[in-house]
This record gives sequence, structure tokens and C-alpha cells, in this order.
Amino acid sequence: MTKFPINTRVLVDSNETRDFYIMKCDREWYVEAHPKGEINHSRKTLAGVRTLKAAKSCVEAWKGWMK
Repeated sequence: MTKFPINTRVLVDSNETRDFYIMKCDREWYVEAHPKGEINHSRKTLAGVRTLKAAKSCVEAWKGWMK
């Protein structure tokens, strides 16, 4: 498994309108959805979860309905 750097956004997937990032901070994982091609903090969607598996599951779910 690839190790995620601490406090750094990693682009993990995209769909037609959004880019999905995962970021690890201490023991928490964060999933962010930004408009395609830009990191716009005023238009992002954010979720905090406890495991990498939950973060990846969140990305898959969001990818399907955030269009």
C-alpha cells in the first residue's frame, strides 16, 4: 500500500466535474472534492473519517453523485 504524506493533498480520482483528494492529518483522514482543475476552498466539499478505507469509500460514493 502506498503511504500518504502527512498534511498533503493527494489527487486520487476525478469525474466530469470534480477532482477528489485525500489528505491525512495526524490520525484523521480527510476527503475533499474541488471543482475540476482548481483547488477552490470556497467551493469544496469536505468529510473527515477515521480510516483510509472509509476515505476511499467516500470518494467512490461522491464520484457517482457529484456530477
